[in-house]
Amino acid sequence: MIKKILVGLAAVCFLAIGQNAYAATIQEAGISKEQVAQFDEKATSIVKDYVAKNKLRSFPSTPGIVKDVEDGLYQIRFKDAPFYLTLYGGRSANGNSLYSWTHAYGASFVFYIKNVGNGEVMIFDTIGFRAVEIQNSNVFNGARLQLWNANPAYPTMRWTVQEAPISHSAEVDSVNLVNVNSNLAIDVVGGRLTRGNHYHSWQKLNVASQKFLLEKLTF
Repeated sequence: MIKKILVGLAAVCFLAIGQNAYAATIQEAGISKEQVAQFDEKATSIVKDYVAKNKLRSFPSTPGIVKDVEDGLYQIRFKDAPFYLTLYGGRSANGNSLYSWTHAYGASFVFYIKNVGNGEVMIFDTIGFRAVEIQNSNVFNGARLQLWNANPAYPTMRWTVQEAPISHSAEVDSVNLVNVNSNLAIDVVGGRLTRGNHYHSWQKLNVASQKFLLEKLTF
C-alpha cells in the first residue's frame, strides 16, 4: 500500500514538473526583430518553388489528425518533462544530431517551423537554417534525427504535426511530429525523458517520449 502511494506521488510530481512550461519571448531568446524578418524571408525562399510546383502530395498521407501550426519561431519540449529539443554542441552542421536539454534561452533551442502545403511543415534550426530530417532517409525504427542542408523536395525533411493520443481526461493536449517519408514519429532513445538523450524516429505509439508541446515565441 505504501509503495502504491509513493508511486502515485512520484507520478503526480513528475506531471507537475512536466507541465511547468516556459513562456519565452523572442527577445529573451536573443533574437531581434530584424532576425525574425530574415528568418521569415529565408524560409519562404527555401520552400516557394516546391510549394508552387507541388499542389498534391507525392507520398501517402501520414495517418492521424493533422493540426494547423502557424509559421514562426518555436521551442519544442516534452509534454511530461522539462527538457527541450536542441542542437548537439549548439552546432548547425550537416549530420549534427539533436538531443534534449534543460531549458535555455539561445538560438540552438529555437526552431523555425514553416508550412509547405498539404498539412506538412519543415523544421529549421535558427543558426545555419538547416532542416531537421531522418538520417539517410531511413524508414526503420531507430533512425536518428539530424540536420542537413534544406531541400523541401526530400520527404524525409517534411513533417506533419498531429494530435497526440490522450491517455486520460486530465492530460494536456500535445502533438506528435511524424515524418512524411517514413510515417515514424520523433522519439528519444529508449523512450527515456532525460537530459542529454538523443532523438531518433520510431513507430507512432501512445507514449510520453513522442508527445511534445510547441511553444511559440512572441514579442
